[in-house]
Formats: sequence, C-alpha cells, structure tokens
Amino acid sequence: MKEKELIIDNNKIFYRESIDPDTNNVYFFLHGWDSNSDLFYGVYENLSNFIALDFPNMGRSSNLSIPWRLLDYAKFTKKFIDKKIPSDKKIIFIVHSFGGRVLLKMLNTFNFNKKIHQIICIGVPFIREKKSATPIIQELTKFGEKATSFLPTNIKKKIKLKWYNVLGIQDYANISNEVTQKTFQNIINEDIESYVDILKKFKVDFIWGQRDKEAPLKYAKIIARKLNIDIAIINNSNHFPFIYPHTEEFVETLNKLTK
Repeated sequence: MKEKELIIDNNKIFYRESIDPDTNNVYFFLHGWDSNSDLFYGVYENLSNFIALDFPNMGRSSNLSIPWRLLDYAKFTKKFIDKKIPSDKKIIFIVHSFGGRVLLKMLNTFNFNKKIHQIICIGVPFIREKKSATPIIQELTKFGEKATSFLPTNIKKKIKLKWYNVLGIQDYANISNEVTQKTFQNIINEDIESYVDILKKFKVDFIWGQRDKEAPLKYAKIIARKLNIDIAIINNSNHFPFIYPHTEEFVETLNKLTK
C-alpha cells in the first residue's frame, strides 16, 4: 500500500493505492461527507488492488477556496479516475453516503467510458427524510442571520443550532468555515432520488447498517425494491457498518458479493 498525492485543477489530492497489474478489477473507494479514506482502512488493507482518495476539502486533500456543488465533486471524481485507472480495468465502486451522491451525479451527467464491474452502496441517502431546502426556509434563514448579526458569536451559534435542529440539518450549524458551510448547503439541497434509475444499468449491491439513522434502512429498502436487489444488513451497526467491531463481518459480506 502506498500513500500518494495528485494535483487536479490546482487541488492537491491525497490517496492510497495498492496496484496489482495482473488483476483486472480495481476497487475504488468514495468516502462520506466530512470524512476521509482512513475509515475504510480495515477494508482495503485486505485487498490487493484498490484506490481510496480523500475528497477535496476533506482528510489530507487541500481545502477549497470557493464553494463546490455536487456537480463539481462529480467532475473531479471523473478526472481522477481518468488519470488513475486504465481503460482496460474494471472498476468495483465502494461508495459510502456522500460518496454515493457523487457517483450518482457523475453517472447521470457524464459519458463515463470506464468499465464498471460492480457498485456497492453503503448508507447512501437516496431519500431524504426531511426536506430542508424550500425557498421559504432559505429566506427565513437569511433573515435570521441578518437579524442576529449584532449578537455575540457564541449566542448566534446557539440560535443557529436550534434553527437547524428544527430543519433536520444540525450538522450545518457546526461548520465554522464559510466555504465548507456553503458547499454543505449545496450538497444537501440537491435531491438525488431522481438519479437512482441509472443504477439499473449496472450490477449493484447494498450493504447497510441495521441501525443507520443518517440513511435509514427503510429508505434503502424502497430503492432496493425499485432496483430489484437484496440488501446485506450488518446487524447492530450504524451509518458506518465497515468499522470496528463490524469490520470482519463487512469484509466477509463484501467478498461474497464481489467474488
């Protein structure tokens, strides 16, 4: 396993890879929001042919200078793949949460000329439980920010947190960086449910945490029925069914699905 860096559109991208030239399939990991490739370590350390990156503005990759949209992450991911994965290799995507959003956007937007062997989705929020991006809410939020602008920072933060708790997006209030805050808002404002049909073109499997609260299992079951696939459920696990103490069970499940 090697740790490397790559420059894409002036962004320094950190990634790990282990390349076996004699293996046709390459596992490609896309992590969740405000996370990094480290979380998958217990999974890819068992693989001989993989690439796991840190998205821009996350992990050990460089920070963004301007807010990004989901489309920007999709463009970036396609450029990374075009640079790193030869056209004769087949990709097995392992996508978690936000990483699944990015993959869906990429597949729906671009003519992706790489060979996809399989897609493994983990905790992808295909359906949002709470809609947070209505124009009225956005305007109320802007008004609230102006109305509280004279208050001390700690008071403003408490008011913000209560407001975003009501909206179901409390993570937003905990982001202090304005670029990251706006990027997060751009991401959650885009509904990805309409992108799901593209998955019918590929071999797709779901691995889900039984107690996932961020992407509840009940919604995964709706999408699984639509795609006519089963769900491999990791009992007693949450939004991260691939980390300890469930890593071994997850790896066994992954091996069965990709053999």
